[in-house]
Amino acid sequence: MGARSGGLKLEFTVTFAMPNKNELRARSDHGERISEGEMAARYTPAESDYVRVRNWLVSEGFTILLEDHSRLSISAQGTISQIQKSFVVEFVRVTTAEGDFSSVNSAPSMPEEISRGVSGIMGFQPPIRLVGGPGPISLPVGRAPYLHPIGPSPPFIPPPEPPSIPPPTVQPPQTP
Repeated sequence: MGARSGGLKLEFTVTFAMPNKNELRARSDHGERISEGEMAARYTPAESDYVRVRNWLVSEGFTILLEDHSRLSISAQGTISQIQKSFVVEFVRVTTAEGDFSSVNSAPSMPEEISRGVSGIMGFQPPIRLVGGPGPISLPVGRAPYLHPIGPSPPFIPPPEPPSIPPPTVQPPQTP
């Protein structure tokens, strides 16, 4: 992308895998209510994984915007240049009916020792949204499964699997 685009800021969210998600889904399907204590003990990501990712984001120069007390996500902001360097991605310009956007054209990556517990990153492809859904889809990191973060209040219900979404039109980078 051109030098002008590298300074643009982008908000994104790192999501964490929910332990025992299938068990929680089965219990929820049977109408069980899960207490906050049991939810924290059995179904929330490890605090060490969450803190490690948060500290890495800060060390890479990102601004933390929102932290989820259930440790399912961390929202941050950084420039496109920071994101390209830290997550080893390339941005391109994407044209949709909603307008032109900067969007990654490859899956992001994080250092292996940092990414343990991470399920995906949302916000690197702003024009892609679930049809009728709550917001942007998540890009998997490595081979981690998709997980859309859920609210921090009971009842805790794991999200459904994402639908297939056709890719947007991608334009190659243009130099000014």
